[in-house]
Amino acid sequence: MKMKKIKITALLTLIMLISACSSYSVDTTRTTFYQDQLTTTGSIYIATAEGLPNNSLELASYKQKIANKLNTVGYRVISDMTQADYIATIDYGINEGNTYIVTIPDTRPRSRLIHRGKFARIQHRDRHKKINSPTSNIVTTYNRVLALDISNAQDNSKVYESQVTSIGECEIMAGVFEQLLEAMFTDFPGENGKIRKASIPYQGECNE
Repeated sequence: MKMKKIKITALLTLIMLISACSSYSVDTTRTTFYQDQLTTTGSIYIATAEGLPNNSLELASYKQKIANKLNTVGYRVISDMTQADYIATIDYGINEGNTYIVTIPDTRPRSRLIHRGKFARIQHRDRHKKINSPTSNIVTTYNRVLALDISNAQDNSKVYESQVTSIGECEIMAGVFEQLLEAMFTDFPGENGKIRKASIPYQGECNE
């Protein structure tokens, strides 16, 4: 019976750990603007903003993920820019990070001696809350950004622009790209001129 209780306790602990890991999320903020004539049909070519390495395998992976999203909302992604109705330009980046010192006070209960008689063998103690030496942690957060512009291929006039930002401890773009992309295409194209905040579930391995 004792062994069975130990196994059950271990199982419950494991379930709690799994639940805690699955509860992580990436907080995002999306800003969207578009012209009234915006449509989500027609052919579209995906271009990249200046400064991004066009021969990067990372960029190629991101472009494919964005292409899948554009196809899902109604566009038809093509590889020939001269035949496209629209041009989608993507950009992304991450800053060098901002470091903070976070101080957490220690308010754990401690014992205090209140009486000790001359012949007493037992010390009488009273428990009370006392602020002890605080714990300081160094935390670095990074600003991650994903941007998407859509323009008419004929005259290069912009019809849509959206930007998703997120601040967190993950310093690798690939670690949170899926969450930024999900935030951008949720309820696409969204409300014109509005800010949408969303917490996207996160199950990656990057510290967040």
